[in-house]
Amino acid sequence: MHHSIAIGRAFYDIDASVDVQELMTEIESAVQAGGRFVRVPLSSDRSVDVLVSPGLQVSIESFAHRPLEIVPSLETEPLSGLDEYDEFDEF
Repeated sequence: MHHSIAIGRAFYDIDASVDVQELMTEIESAVQAGGRFVRVPLSSDRSVDVLVSPGLQVSIESFAHRPLEIVPSLETEPLSGLDEYDEFDEF
């Protein structure tokens, strides 16, 4: 199972070794205390310290596999009259 965390409007993938239930308990405890920093491990060499306080929206998502985003391909045609114009030829 994989997990990600949304803190306000920022989204992060949580390190696979993190006990997510323990992290949620720590976040709840920080809110009940009126606020404090909680360290969220994102990878083996990266973490984020979050000032968790009442009013901060935090959510944790659990998923087996991250769904693929399907992006439609764009067919492009050269723009007539612009291909011989280069405004950056001085650089």
